[in-house]
Amino acid sequence: TKQTEMEEVELAYLVSIDFGTTRSGLAWTVSDNTCKSEERGIDVSIESKYASSATETRTSPFEKVETILVVAQDIADTRQDSIGPAVFLAGAEDALDSEANAWYAVDFKMLLDVKTRAATGEKDIKIEETKCTLHDLKGGSMIQVPLLEVITRYLRVAGDIGYKGITNMTEKQLKPQPKRSDVTWIITVPAMWTDQARMFMRKAALGANLIQDAKVFSENVRICLEPEGAALHCFHHWISDQPKDTVDLHGKQFVVIDLGGGTADITVHQVIEWSLATNKLKFDEIVPPSGGPWGGRMIWNEFATKILRPVLGNETFRRFQSNDVLCRKYKLDVFDCVIAEFNAEDRGSVFKLGDLINDLEIQVASIAPGIDSYNDLQPEAKRLTWNARNKQLKVPAEVVLSWFMPILDPVKALLQKILNENGDVKLAFLVGGLGANSFVFQTLKLFLGNQGMALYQPPEAGLAVVKGAARFGRDESVFSGRIARTNYGIAVNNRTDASKPIFAMIIPKGEKLEACTLRTRQKPLGPYYPFDDSSTVVLINLYESDTVVRYIGDPACAYIAQLEIPVNRTVPYSQRQYTITLDASGTSLKGYFTDLSTNHMYLLEWSSH
Repeated sequence: TKQTEMEEVELAYLVSIDFGTTRSGLAWTVSDNTCKSEERGIDVSIESKYASSATETRTSPFEKVETILVVAQDIADTRQDSIGPAVFLAGAEDALDSEANAWYAVDFKMLLDVKTRAATGEKDIKIEETKCTLHDLKGGSMIQVPLLEVITRYLRVAGDIGYKGITNMTEKQLKPQPKRSDVTWIITVPAMWTDQARMFMRKAALGANLIQDAKVFSENVRICLEPEGAALHCFHHWISDQPKDTVDLHGKQFVVIDLGGGTADITVHQVIEWSLATNKLKFDEIVPPSGGPWGGRMIWNEFATKILRPVLGNETFRRFQSNDVLCRKYKLDVFDCVIAEFNAEDRGSVFKLGDLINDLEIQVASIAPGIDSYNDLQPEAKRLTWNARNKQLKVPAEVVLSWFMPILDPVKALLQKILNENGDVKLAFLVGGLGANSFVFQTLKLFLGNQGMALYQPPEAGLAVVKGAARFGRDESVFSGRIARTNYGIAVNNRTDASKPIFAMIIPKGEKLEACTLRTRQKPLGPYYPFDDSSTVVLINLYESDTVVRYIGDPACAYIAQLEIPVNRTVPYSQRQYTITLDASGTSLKGYFTDLSTNHMYLLEWSSH
């Protein structure tokens, strides 16, 4: 706070961390909390920065950078941790010229995607027990460390960058500088993540020293769904482009399409409150979040396997693919730049191979046979062109376009399903790293235009999530009417087959969470009983499932959390009863388990939003 002659000004210091599957970024802002919320509106000054410990010469200030953690040779020394591709690439070069070594972790956020892991056959996934691989920068050995440690260390460095950013901002604005405990941190998560993953991020934030009061569900950390952050950013820019005297937003429905490096998230909201004078907003969720693992990295996989493999040959491609440093260097320096500029109207895209040929220590002449073999199998319109003198490979536009289809086809199918079920939606926002791509925008604009919809791509579309998350931190009540994105249930004993516990529904998918609170307050769920007369504790195991299942062992069922309650054995077994009351009014879902014999309530809290 800052005392003035006229009033006391209370400032809120907000730092958002967009911890991405592929790329990450940060944003920060200072909010005056002495104004009533309806007077603050959503017009706010927000600064942003890529999540990197060093200057990123390959990246503009309006982009995020690869999510990479670099750890010093002494793994126990967290003070030397750093993040970002610049440190990673510099460290890789240093490692080749010295005896010193370092470690790095990449793609670790993917381990939080419980649904995708379950789809590959993993069972009973508990993220806190998950291990993550640290690779050494020399390309030799690997070690396994807890995933929680890796993400905690990443968030700690990102938090330091964000804290430095907001203190610099307040200094420039001649405002009081915050203590670390004054900062509210907003961490973004994909809408399709399970609640176990959302809770895990809170625990990582606690370990990263972002939370000062040692409470996992501290108000100092808020979880923002990526498409919700994007919605706030988009709406702010979209409304500024509209004629204010003609805009009627009440009841307006819109879709947010967030296409990132690893996932695609789609949400549908409706405006239920709007103040023209102050831009005060309130949204209702009308369709549960949906999406899938359709991210920009799929384009790289298409290029690597369908072009580089046949061009380099299997053996050379195997060496390339096994050298993670070389792969990432080529992707950053060449591939990402070409894809960012791709236009379907062009005759083709040119990929430079000179540095790659030198790094792989192969002859220029070895490229031509692979290209000839590839072209022999293709129609003329899809054949590659090789310029040996300039060491450049030209790929026809039709081929490059095909690399986008494994993403765009399922996204369009999901959008079609949503539009068929919600005919009043006439506006869509496109954001995310891949959403900023002009070809993706034009493709979806044409598709949605045929459905009678307008598609809006905001400025800095790649930063929409992280900047919108900062707005979310100012007033998370903007999203008031959320819907259960999945079915929630607890495991109860199966009297006919104890090896197959039953999934007992407590919140059905699609139910308004406000209605769920009211329903269980009026009539608590239960009663539930201990397993038998000898039980000394009751284990409440919470699960979620996108489909209605009978047993918790179903592959669609995912573990969330556990609560242990002591059994009051001083009363007869018939009186050892428990009921459940749910509360979705805050920033997390709460389950109150009441022992009816003592009227004592036990709390199970989990991070739904």
